Amino acid sequence: MQKFLPLFVFWLVASQNTLSQKGTEPIFSQTTYERSKGDQWAVLIVSAKFDSHPSPHNLEHPEKEMDSLKTVLIKNYGFSRKRVLMLINPTIAELKKFMADLKSKIDKDDEVFFYYTGHGKRDMLAPDRYYIQLRDSKEDMATCLPATEFIDMIRNVVCYKTLVAVDACFAGSIGQLASLTKGTFLTKSLIEACEAHPSAELLVASDANSPVNDKSPFFEAFLNGLNNNKFNAYTTQSFHHDIKLYMAQKWPNWKLPAPKILQSIHPDKGGSFVFKKTNGLPLPQLTEESPTKPNEDKPRDVIVEPIPNYTPPVTKPKVNSLVIKTGPSFYEIETTKRNEELTVNTTGAITIGPFLGTITPDGRTRGLGGLPIRKWAIAPDLPNGGLMYRLSDTEPWKHCGTNCKIKLAKPGVYNIEFRVNDNNEGDNSGEFTLKFNK
Repeated sequence: MQKFLPLFVFWLVASQNTLSQKGTEPIFSQTTYERSKGDQWAVLIVSAKFDSHPSPHNLEHPEKEMDSLKTVLIKNYGFSRKRVLMLINPTIAELKKFMADLKSKIDKDDEVFFYYTGHGKRDMLAPDRYYIQLRDSKEDMATCLPATEFIDMIRNVVCYKTLVAVDACFAGSIGQLASLTKGTFLTKSLIEACEAHPSAELLVASDANSPVNDKSPFFEAFLNGLNNNKFNAYTTQSFHHDIKLYMAQKWPNWKLPAPKILQSIHPDKGGSFVFKKTNGLPLPQLTEESPTKPNEDKPRDVIVEPIPNYTPPVTKPKVNSLVIKTGPSFYEIETTKRNEELTVNTTGAITIGPFLGTITPDGRTRGLGGLPIRKWAIAPDLPNGGLMYRLSDTEPWKHCGTNCKIKLAKPGVYNIEFRVNDNNEGDNSGEFTLKFNK
C-alpha cells in the first residue's frame, strides 16, 4: 500500500526568546541563559482510514507505527504517559477542534513534538501547494487541509519548543516554506545552547516528487534513531544525520531532503528541539583554551564531526539486477552515446489482494471475475499490477512488463524508477526480479 503520505517530518520550535544578550554577541556565548522549565509533550496524529475509501485508500501501518513511537518516548525518553496524546483518523473539523483545545493545555515553557502520519497530496500545477488528507477528504484538493493551515494551527499552540514531523507522500513540497539549516550539535555546550534558543525545524520523509510506502521507511529509520541513540541529548540535526545514514544503507536510492528551518515561526538563532534520553551517556565537553595564549600547533577552528550511530554504507559494486516488492525502486545507468537502449527482462510474480490474485510483470486489465480494477492502479491506463517505469518524475509512467527496451536518447546519467502499478500494496506478497543488459 502506498502512503500517499509523504512522510513529512517537520520540527517546529515555537516560543519567545528568553535571552537578553546584545545582537553583537555570539550565538553560543557561554553567558547565563534561562532554560525551559516546562514539560515535554508528544502529539501523534494518524490519518489512515477514509470515509470515501478506496479513494483515497486506507492505510494499514501508521497507527501501529505511532503505538511503537509512543512506547519508546515513554520508556526511553522520559515523556509522561498523560502527555503523549494520540488523535486517530480525525476529520478536518475534529483536527481543528483538537488543536484549539490543545492550546489551553500547553504552557508557554513547554516543549511539544508533533508527528503527523497519513496521506499527503501535491498540486502538480503548483508544487508549493501541499495538502493533508484527513478522514473526510476525497481526491479533490478542495476537501483536503492545506499544509499552510496545519502549520498555522501549530504556530497557535504557544510553547517554548515545537518539533513537527510529517510522514506523508511528497512531503518535500513543504520545503517551499523553509530554508536550509546549518551544523550538527553534539557537544555539551552546544546542546545547552540548543535548549536556550527557540527554533522552528522541519523534517520530511521524501522529496516533493516521491511517494512513501504504507509501511514507512522514514518511520523505521526514525524509530531506529531513537532506539540506537546512546547519548542523553539528541538534537534535530544529529537525529537527521543518523536517519540519513540508516536509510542510505537500506534504501540507497531514497531521496531524503536535508532538515530545514521554518522562518515564519522562528528565525535561525541556533536553537534545536532536544530529545533527552533517560540514562543516556553524557556528551563530551570541548576543552576551552585560554584566549591570551594561542596554541600554534592547533587549527584556529574546532570542527565537531557527527558521531554516527551506524557504520557509513560501503560503496557497492555496480549490479545488473534489481528486486522489486513494494514501493519505488531505482536503477542508475550512465550512457556515452545517443539513443542507447537498455533491455529489461523480468521474472517472478506478485500476489495482489482478493480481486487480482497472482500477477506476472505483464499485469492485468481486469480482475478476477472480470471486475474493473483501474481505481487500484497508480497509472490507470496501464495494466494493473504490471511492471512500469519512468525516466524522471516529470514523465508519465510506461509499461515494461516481462520484457521491454528503454531508449536513452542523450548521453548522461539516468536514474530510472521502476514500480508495480498498484496503489494499495499493504497486503501484497512476492517479488519481481529485473535483469538489465545494455
